Amino acid sequence: MSKPTVTNFKTEPSLVTLQDTVGGWIEAIPCIDGRLMYANEDGRMKQLPINERASELAGRIILGSVAVIGGQDEPSN
Repeated sequence: MSKPTVTNFKTEPSLVTLQDTVGGWIEAIPCIDGRLMYANEDGRMKQLPINERASELAGRIILGSVAVIGGQDEPSN
């Protein structure tokens, strides 16, 4: 299984693009910095790996690849 990613979009993309990015049905999750994140709503059922960067952004455990809307994500040190 590949490492989960965080894909940034300046503006909200189409539903199809979001679903392609997360690999399935989407779930909206607020980030602690006010941005909006979309993750795979079936991440736990699909046993997707923990996305450490997305988990930092959301302040809770996030599984699988995500799309983040607005701004640019800065890698953590």
